Amino acid sequence: YAGKYLNQYGVRHHNNNSNNHNQTTTRSNNPIPHGFDHWLGLVGNSQYYNYQLIQGGPNQTTKRLGHGHRYPQDYLPHVLQKRAVRWIQTLPQPWLVVVGWPTPHGPYTPAPWAAGTMAQYHAPTNTPHYNASTSSLRHKHWLLRQLHPISNTTAAYIDQSYQKRLEALKTIDRHVAQLVRHLDRRSILNRTVIWYTSDNGYQFGQHRLSLDKRHLYEHDLRVPFCLRGPGIPRNVTRSALVASIDIAPTLLEMAGIRTANHGNDDDDIVMDGLSFWKYLVQNNNDDDDDD
Repeated sequence: YAGKYLNQYGVRHHNNNSNNHNQTTTRSNNPIPHGFDHWLGLVGNSQYYNYQLIQGGPNQTTKRLGHGHRYPQDYLPHVLQKRAVRWIQTLPQPWLVVVGWPTPHGPYTPAPWAAGTMAQYHAPTNTPHYNASTSSLRHKHWLLRQLHPISNTTAAYIDQSYQKRLEALKTIDRHVAQLVRHLDRRSILNRTVIWYTSDNGYQFGQHRLSLDKRHLYEHDLRVPFCLRGPGIPRNVTRSALVASIDIAPTLLEMAGIRTANHGNDDDDIVMDGLSFWKYLVQNNNDDDDDD
């Protein structure tokens, strides 16, 4: 969703050209993206309490829903989980439900029951390029060459952030399990494809970067990408290179819709990515395919 409009989704902006200084506008007259029958989107960037959600869809009244600081009714991961279960119960099949938990995006606020439970864990320091040497950084770009070695204070801050992110993710572990059990109870688990992924990796001291994600290094680029469903072999890891632009063509192929990354056929939907569905359903580990 283009970074939810670069994190300005739904944010009201003062109209300085108006005589009414209290007038506010939004970036778009229609805050509901095309293609969604039901939408519940966070206004602005990630928050876990004290936020607004925009709710709407075709033939629905668009509303702003305010939430406070109570747990669990205002805790954003919990709110999204409840809504996802409700949609699964009521939507006609086939359906696509996307649950975009903010976790573990900052401020990575854990649920009260999870706070402090990962205090014994520390960010790994034996990963490649952790607290990189000066000689190593000589080959890097100018910005990295300005960084000082990681101090004890910085290392403690990295640890604290690492622990809080793990604690926040405990809620997502529960939610994924609850969704799987819910699908099973409805006898649709074995004909549902489940995707689990993220939007970016993260630095925990690699290249002397103490919490960052905006560099062209493996720690920033690689994300978890797990799927289960009919036709997908169990416990198989694929080495084929895929990217986020390949997700949409793959979903469309699952729905029987042709796509292409060129316009040779008038019937094709032209997209930037390529479907990787054939790699998911093959029974061997041979990912070497020039297509």
